[in-house]
Amino acid sequence: MELGYSVDMDKVAETDVFPAGESVVAIQKIEQRSTKSGGWMWVITMTNDEGQMIIDRLICGHSNPEVVQMNEQKLLRIAKACKVEGEFNDTDQLLSRACVIQVQHEYSADYGTQPKVKKYKSELSSAGDDDQPY
Repeated sequence: MELGYSVDMDKVAETDVFPAGESVVAIQKIEQRSTKSGGWMWVITMTNDEGQMIIDRLICGHSNPEVVQMNEQKLLRIAKACKVEGEFNDTDQLLSRACVIQVQHEYSADYGTQPKVKKYKSELSSAGDDDQPY
């Protein structure tokens, strides 16, 4: 069956997995979603300059207060990496802002190779940064 359009196969990437290492990204979307356990999480969608997308999830509605505190702190580190100034009180303050993420590939039998955001920073390592995880 004919596609109805053409694809330049020279421009098709070998893999669609977001690259490991440091990448400058822009935060495109932040959604609140329910978790399977009845809590809720922030789902943060980011893209790099090549248009590749990566998603991070922060569970903020959970029965374990340590999980909530860890993810609330991670959200504040994301805001700091995005150079939010003054008060931070709305996830919309992060939209369209750039930051640097450190990505590591992890393999699972169920999902294959998956990119995981390990750190958020305000600048690339070559420009100097703090060494705070997330």
